[in-house]
Amino acid sequence: RNKFLDMYSDFVYPKVLIGITTYNRPEYLQVALKSVMTQTYRNLEIVITDDSTNDETARIMPEYLDKDKRIKYYKQENFTGLDNFTWLIRYIKSSPITYINWLMDDDMLYPTKIEKMMTYYLEYDNIALVTSYRNKIDADGNLLQSEEPRLFEQDVIIPGRDVGCTMLGNCLNFVGEFSTTLLDKNFLREDVLWGWIDSIDWSLGLVDVSTWLQLCTKGDMAYIAEPLSAFRKHENQGQQSEQTIRACMLHWCMLIKFAIDNNAFLVADDEKRGALAQWGKMFHHYLDAKSSVINTDKEYENIIYNLYYKFMGELDMANVQSMRWTGEQIEHAALPIKLKSIKGDGMSGQAANA
Repeated sequence: RNKFLDMYSDFVYPKVLIGITTYNRPEYLQVALKSVMTQTYRNLEIVITDDSTNDETARIMPEYLDKDKRIKYYKQENFTGLDNFTWLIRYIKSSPITYINWLMDDDMLYPTKIEKMMTYYLEYDNIALVTSYRNKIDADGNLLQSEEPRLFEQDVIIPGRDVGCTMLGNCLNFVGEFSTTLLDKNFLREDVLWGWIDSIDWSLGLVDVSTWLQLCTKGDMAYIAEPLSAFRKHENQGQQSEQTIRACMLHWCMLIKFAIDNNAFLVADDEKRGALAQWGKMFHHYLDAKSSVINTDKEYENIIYNLYYKFMGELDMANVQSMRWTGEQIEHAALPIKLKSIKGDGMSGQAANA
């Protein structure tokens, strides 16, 4: 079957570009790469850009390049991590391939991921983004117990506005990381592709969330209830660093403000007020947990406070008497938008059994 598809799928199915950025972890890269090579959807271009500071990855690549002609490998010299990401973005932008899966080198895809996700692009109109439930694995590849519920027990197409409104209203990325998704490049921004708020997205922590929001201003999202990828958690990740958490906190606030200013997703007053109050609640809890750290950086604290209260003042929905609300006041003010999809109580969507 694979030999037949390798020979003829280029004439039948659209090509999908899978881009992998890698840095100094050849063991994880091999797992990720093998998970791509064994995809049941065969019409792939596999691009690896490597900014490692050693040649360990470069030494193992000839074997894979000889085995699978779909793979293209680029060893980058004197690149930073951002340089490597930027290089791949430029490659994607210049490529004629429409469908893109960005795979982190420490994650992995399950064999039918691309095939099942491409079904939505081939059978439905106006799909900007396809995602799925995803598993979490530890450093050794063992399955971790996930605390995240499936959004649906069956596959569903969700209008883009519902996706954006729910994400911003809860300050929650339920779409997933880059590895989890498959997107249509035609729905991305033509200038920088990734992100929503110009160049600021790359300097903060939620470029994936910002990209999902931008896509959902243009089209809808398909959600597949089956896990089709695995997100690896290990000690070398930076998601839980103090710097990253604080950057993400600021980024959520900027995304809410950008949505309000552009009349996107948060249109009704209760949606605007609810999203801001939910963010304020989250920030308050973070301050309580990190007060010893935050108090050493008044500049950051003032930026956050000024943004939050400025936005609330613009909406004329909060009478702020002091710079710090109590938890009770924030709880009272919050009108968070419920994840209707989890409760199944009216989220408009189109069920599709894959």
